[in-house]
Amino acid sequence: MATRAFSASDNGERRDFNKYDIIHSISNTVPLANIASRQIEELKQCAAQARARTTSIDLALSEDLKKRSAEYGSGSIEVD
Repeated sequence: MATRAFSASDNGERRDFNKYDIIHSISNTVPLANIASRQIEELKQCAAQARARTTSIDLALSEDLKKRSAEYGSGSIEVD
């Protein structure tokens, strides 16, 4: 069994975590977009309906919100 940060070592004693624990944790991390895609989609729709303003520099996100706002008849949104 692989060890985890702050878990027991092979001899059963607690140990400090190390760089290998961090690497192991990162490699087992699942992006939020993968496990909450439905909720993220609902939040985007809610933001578009509420005519939310984006402060993101992500052009794709800004364009997506503009498109969604137009689809919901919310009018144009301002992009900072």
